[in-house]
Amino acid sequence: MKEDDHPGLFSFRSHRLRISFLLSIAFCVTVCMRVNMSLGVTCMVNATAFAPKSILLDNESLPTRSSASCHPINDEKTAQIDGYGGTLLWSPSMTSILLSAPFYGQLVTMTFAGYLADRYGPKLALMGSVVNCMIGTAMGPFLAVRSYWGFWCSRALLGVGQTFVFPSCNSMAAKWFPPEERATIGAIYTSGVQVAAGFTSFFVAALCTSPLGWPSIFYSFALIGFIWLLFWKFFVTDLPSENKWLSESEQLYIEKSTNSKKNSQHFKEQVFPWRKILLSRVTQAVYVSQFAALSTDSQERSLYDHSIPLANHLKKPFALISDYLKRNGYFDPTSLGKVFQTFSCLGVAASLLGMIYLPSCENSWVVIPILTLYGSAFSASIPGSFASLLTIAPPYTGTVSSIAMAYLTVAGIGATQLVTILEFLEWPNKWTIVFATGAALNVFSLMAFLLFGEIKIQEWAELKEVDAETAELKGLVHS
Repeated sequence: MKEDDHPGLFSFRSHRLRISFLLSIAFCVTVCMRVNMSLGVTCMVNATAFAPKSILLDNESLPTRSSASCHPINDEKTAQIDGYGGTLLWSPSMTSILLSAPFYGQLVTMTFAGYLADRYGPKLALMGSVVNCMIGTAMGPFLAVRSYWGFWCSRALLGVGQTFVFPSCNSMAAKWFPPEERATIGAIYTSGVQVAAGFTSFFVAALCTSPLGWPSIFYSFALIGFIWLLFWKFFVTDLPSENKWLSESEQLYIEKSTNSKKNSQHFKEQVFPWRKILLSRVTQAVYVSQFAALSTDSQERSLYDHSIPLANHLKKPFALISDYLKRNGYFDPTSLGKVFQTFSCLGVAASLLGMIYLPSCENSWVVIPILTLYGSAFSASIPGSFASLLTIAPPYTGTVSSIAMAYLTVAGIGATQLVTILEFLEWPNKWTIVFATGAALNVFSLMAFLLFGEIKIQEWAELKEVDAETAELKGLVHS
């Protein structure tokens, strides 16, 4: 069987395509298990128990039939009919603490989750992640009605598991997909986040008003995770050379393009290059790009989630175009990546500045093209800094991804603190400062990526040939 006979990525015979779909579903189902409570809390909690007395209208003060459309009825009976008749007596502050629980769980394993994925294999790491999320989710209904802090612990446990998803998927991509396919693969499996954002809200709303009630929200997503687990267990291996579902031609193609088996051995035999991973200019350019991507408050980050859906998915054609041009030698991967990253950073910066100066009550429609630009520009980072993240150090991709996640977390904390400080100072132009800061950080990250960013394997991550004498000495030592 010749290597040239290997199936293309989008061929029905391609096992790489099946792997990419399973990675996408892993992203989707773990995000669903995380956000299900934030969407379902309205039918879990007694909505009227802690409501201000001023809005709990008695029967005498209810609006007449003619004005009901203008003044919604805010009584307990109507809330129950609309699916808000929860039984849990949690105050708004208690609910807020529960929603932040996964974040504290993530802090526990964030810095070393990727290292474990590289060391023991992304298959096992991602399996453990989903099992962890499944347990935390399935235990939710039982604990919620019995122990508030027990339920908090189950949500924190979910955060512990979710930390492994991003580095494990990236580590798997580095082992299974040639460099000229990684932008496309990254676009495919990260789309699971957008699918989850759209799917979960409708699914949770339907379950809230169903006879199954709010516990079914947790059990349903845990069940989906279990089904995914079965497919992952039987169809996926850490290395292509170990996979029985892979054709010989595809296996030869992957191994020649990625050196995944040798990279795995390289990780175990070489001294771990912590200093290079943390401090090299190339990795710092990637980390700064990730930091800038989530450098502002959660209200600003939601621009991407609420931008035009078609714009959100432009990362797929962007990635396909990028990989096609690289595969056929039209552009150097690094130069092409910098082109896409330039559009991404400048487009995001322009859209944030546009949100400051352009919308008004008279021309609110202008928000639509601004959000379209934001979603399109954000998508262009996939063949840019994200492709660099997947390429610069294949044996250590999971570790590099974990450090990038730490930068994301610092960005999120810093953004929240910025907004808190501005609110405390009662500055009138709070959002002008927030959006302008985000725009400035995107420009700064672009300068760093243009100067130091690369989309090629770094020298410190390359395979090193061991001469016969050294190999013999190692054998004597181990014996």
